[in-house]
Amino acid sequence: MQGQQEETLERMNDVHRLGWDKLRAFFIYAFSDATTYHLFPEKSDSVYQEVHRIIKHGVENLQQQLESPDNPIVIIAQSLGAQVISNYIWDIKPRKGIWQTEAPSDIHQLKNLKLMITTGCNIPLFVAGLKKITPIDKPHDDFRWLNFFDEDDVLGWPLKPLSEGYRKLVEDRPIQAGPTPFSHARYWSDRDFINPAAIQIEDLYKQHFNE
Repeated sequence: MQGQQEETLERMNDVHRLGWDKLRAFFIYAFSDATTYHLFPEKSDSVYQEVHRIIKHGVENLQQQLESPDNPIVIIAQSLGAQVISNYIWDIKPRKGIWQTEAPSDIHQLKNLKLMITTGCNIPLFVAGLKKITPIDKPHDDFRWLNFFDEDDVLGWPLKPLSEGYRKLVEDRPIQAGPTPFSHARYWSDRDFINPAAIQIEDLYKQHFNE
């Protein structure tokens, strides 16, 4: 969607001299992604299903690279990516979205997903208006979901307070990636995130491969 978003910003700036251009661009990329992605999820030609098909193909490519189908899978998702991968997993069980016409295989269902790490997660923005808030099903007992968030990041949220289901499923990890709302873009250069995330992945590798 970035190409279309950049064209929109250019058209705006050609006609008007708008202030706070960097902040406007930040909101265009952040909120246009979210609103466009969620339009018409039931339609096969929607951005929603197109994005999920990209994930599906990525998972299929991953399967070809795994030395064993039992190898653990790790997902790391930033910002809207957390909502996207959550929706992808959620749609499998009720056979919604791209799964309306196709039965997902074990690899599509990410049954070997051992660890999911999210940063700047904005799932609460999409579910806050619901009376009942329910997370994805745990794929197995060993699955862990670590959610890193900065309290100054207005687009990054803890997940445990959403519901009892999230409280049981997610481990929230508050960090300090920056003192402003723009900390949303700084997780991947912040050692408070990089170091513990790397340790979790290393520990998972050692557990599985006995090294």
